[in-house]
Amino acid sequence: MSIEYVPGNTILHRMHPVTKVAFLAGMFITIQFFIDVISIVTILAFVIFWWLVGRLPARRVLKYAYFFVTVFVIFLLAQGFFYWRGITAMFYLGDFLGFPGANLLPYTYEGFFIGIGMCLRIV
Repeated sequence: MSIEYVPGNTILHRMHPVTKVAFLAGMFITIQFFIDVISIVTILAFVIFWWLVGRLPARRVLKYAYFFVTVFVIFLLAQGFFYWRGITAMFYLGDFLGFPGANLLPYTYEGFFIGIGMCLRIV
């Protein structure tokens, strides 16, 4: 995965390169302070807004979609099953393995949303 310059004549392309790098660093730092999904989606919407203003081609981002989808599925599964503060069980893995009522390895609601938050941070 590389960062390449995309030629263009938009306000994003006319910005000084240091400004763009500072914006990128600011987004990396800012996203670490939030854990709730609404705040992360708001920051993501801000980044998508600048992506649209810059008229950057979607094919450069979609080229890595398979990798991101794989990572997201792994994060959602791992956080749902192993989040230690999870209380509300959505389902139990034991039910799918043929042990109904055994309550083995619950997939929790709280872990699911922590996994969603982690996935959105990666984007």
